[in-house]
Amino acid sequence: NKKIEQMDFSESEMRTSKTQGCAVPAAVLLVLGMLGTAPAHSAEAETSRPMRFEGYTQSEGLSQNSVLGIVQDSTGYMWFATENGLNRFDGYEFETFRRETGNPGSLTSDFIFQVAEDKQGNLWLATDGGGVAKLGRATGNFYMYRHDPADEGTLASNNVRSLAIDSDGIVWVGHQRAGVDRLDPVTGTVTHFRHDAAVEASLSSDRVFAVTPDAEGSVWVGTDAGLNLLNPATGLVTRYVHDASDAKSLSSDRVRAVHVDQGGSVWVGTRGGGLNRFDTETETFEHFRNDKADASSLSHDRVGAVLEDADGRLWVGTLNGLNLMDREAKSFTRYAKDAAVPDSLGDSHVRSIYQDRSGILWVGTQHAGVYKWNPRTWAMGHNQPRVADGSVANVTAFTEAADGKVWVAMYGAGLRVIDEATGRVENFSHNPDVPGSLSDNRVMSLEASRDGTVWVGTQLGGLNRFDRRTGTFEHFRHDPADPTSIGADGIMAVFEDREGRLWVGTFGGGVSRLDAGATGFTRFVHDPENKNSLSAMRATAFAQDASGAVWVGTDGGGLNRWDPETNTFQSFSHDPLDPTTLSADSIFSLHVDAENRVWVGTRGGGLDQVLMSDRYPGTVRFSNLSQADGLPNDVIYGIHSDEQGRLWLATNFGLTTLDPDSGELKTFHRSHGIQAEEFNFGSHFRSESGALYFGGANGYNRFRPAELEFNELSPEVTLTSFDVLNAPATTDVPYELLETVGLGYQDDVVRFEFAALDYSAPTENRYQYVLQGFDADWVDAGTRRSATYTNLAAGEYVFRVRGANSDGVWSTDELLINVSVEPAPWQTPWAYLAYVLAAMGVIMLFVMRQKRRQQMKEA
Repeated sequence: NKKIEQMDFSESEMRTSKTQGCAVPAAVLLVLGMLGTAPAHSAEAETSRPMRFEGYTQSEGLSQNSVLGIVQDSTGYMWFATENGLNRFDGYEFETFRRETGNPGSLTSDFIFQVAEDKQGNLWLATDGGGVAKLGRATGNFYMYRHDPADEGTLASNNVRSLAIDSDGIVWVGHQRAGVDRLDPVTGTVTHFRHDAAVEASLSSDRVFAVTPDAEGSVWVGTDAGLNLLNPATGLVTRYVHDASDAKSLSSDRVRAVHVDQGGSVWVGTRGGGLNRFDTETETFEHFRNDKADASSLSHDRVGAVLEDADGRLWVGTLNGLNLMDREAKSFTRYAKDAAVPDSLGDSHVRSIYQDRSGILWVGTQHAGVYKWNPRTWAMGHNQPRVADGSVANVTAFTEAADGKVWVAMYGAGLRVIDEATGRVENFSHNPDVPGSLSDNRVMSLEASRDGTVWVGTQLGGLNRFDRRTGTFEHFRHDPADPTSIGADGIMAVFEDREGRLWVGTFGGGVSRLDAGATGFTRFVHDPENKNSLSAMRATAFAQDASGAVWVGTDGGGLNRWDPETNTFQSFSHDPLDPTTLSADSIFSLHVDAENRVWVGTRGGGLDQVLMSDRYPGTVRFSNLSQADGLPNDVIYGIHSDEQGRLWLATNFGLTTLDPDSGELKTFHRSHGIQAEEFNFGSHFRSESGALYFGGANGYNRFRPAELEFNELSPEVTLTSFDVLNAPATTDVPYELLETVGLGYQDDVVRFEFAALDYSAPTENRYQYVLQGFDADWVDAGTRRSATYTNLAAGEYVFRVRGANSDGVWSTDELLINVSVEPAPWQTPWAYLAYVLAAMGVIMLFVMRQKRRQQMKEA
């Protein structure tokens, strides 16, 4: 319903009966109005904002959908441990490592519980049945640490459930039924810590599900018989277990996750006992449990993952969704699988949580792969108001009343009025049994007058005026018999000018204007015989410039300028033979900025700027900005200026900001947090506080541009593939460590593939490359991440690549590869010497023959 041609405006329905207000006593109107409204109350807080998850499953290349462990390595790659192999991800493709028959350098078990990286860049894996695996960074091969019954110095078992590396590089190994091992990677020495029923200072159980080193050098061990604190120096263990008689003891002995936060608190996730916070000073536990009657409680008592992110937010993964804890309120916001929300988690059973260096939160699930969420998207203020059926509202308009409350039009669901200071929400909707209710739930436009009046334009119910005193609506409908009634019942735009005149753009009825103090409307219609009349009967947008002139956009009739002195219109239309004319005749938005520049948003022509001539009054030309100039799309639904003077353009493919002076463009997409790639016609607004609003089919964005957060992390660029003669090249080291490549004279086709390891929006990462010695300058590859060269001449080259993340931050360290191309045998120095000697021999032979001939002639 956002596109004009898709709006279900019916000409016959627009010519319905007249309703010039409601002749009902005010007291009755108040009661009826209360019946027609449905007030609701909610507190808007950071934790209630929607999270847009992007998932990766087997369909995208993940080897298996149970993601049990996650880590980002020092080069920037993401690694995912699954029940069927280890996955490396570069933002575009997955590479899977599994068991390979006959390959001693492969895994011995594909079931991987956890993955961690040491300071040398090696990966360590906890596997089920295969012991501990180390993936050597320099070789790309696995080395296995396994249990040998004949050797006490080996691992206690091959069934490893958990693994962690402390600050000294020691690998701590938790066994499913054999306690904890301390593995020294340098010496290979293994020290065992086991449960001993006769020793109270031993592990409380050999069934270990979590090992977590802390900053003090101790190791927290989560077992099936409580929480243990292991002192590696003494080998002694302090046990913390559930005591039914002690409310401040551990809530359950079945510990599944342990996390030490930045403040030193220990968070303990249990199977059946919810979440615990252990205070190391008082040695007491605080419990957080699921309460079926409280939607702000923990979503489930089975907790498998806990993480404090870089901003201090605490995330809790449960059997029934991801929880974000408000520590001050001691409450939780839940994020789970929701069929009504396409961007929700694909599975509510959360197995792992991890935050990468750029701030992206990764969530591994049991059945639906891994999901990522970008915390910076919250700065875009995505709101998803829900309607009666639980779906997200399709937002079509905004305004701010004199009392500071923001009115939000929800197509098909009426109006929502939000007090952003208190979070109180009030709804208004159409009720056919209540004359003073909203005339039509399909609200298309809103405008708040300076006197406090709120005007509501609907799709088929005409214009509504809200009475703040009674809480009811007065209706203005089209009456064919009354020339002072509104021109049509389909209202596309409402605008109050500086003189207090209300301009109403209708669908098929031209423009209707209600002057201050007037009781009826003045109509402006299209007259083919009058060139100074309105150019079309569908009026879509209004704006007033500093001179007092009112600009009127139309659907199909171009642009109009109303002159207050002559009360006439000057129209402007598109001429395909003249690039200085209007770029398209359907206008979706108009805006006059602080510099009195008039901007025109068109359907299909991009953005136009009106250029007025001081020397020749009345002469108007247009300057155009389109997709060819960098706009993401040529449909401009809304335009507003921010406090810095930049323009914000709502399009069919993202939200774009434009610096009018420099011409710099930046586009925000769904990955940045906008409600959807497409926005709605007329659904844009700037509040008195400077907040910008843009709406669409998936709710709306409310944000202050100065508060937006960007990804300032410089991305690492890595070589992901290297092909020679259209086949993967065999190299001594993994591609990402390749520094030098040698090519033979017959290797006449080489291809480099690379990736900037930033995961905010990988498809929007950009690249530049150059082969020094061949390319004259850097090649701007855009989002393409490969380079192919053919028939390189013998010699030395340097291949260089730099990449930028989706926020335009370029890598500080380039990918550098030295390339050496051998000459053909006939191009070598020896071949050249042989050629020279042969040539000299021929010359000498020729000289000798010539000399002999001369001698014979003389004889």
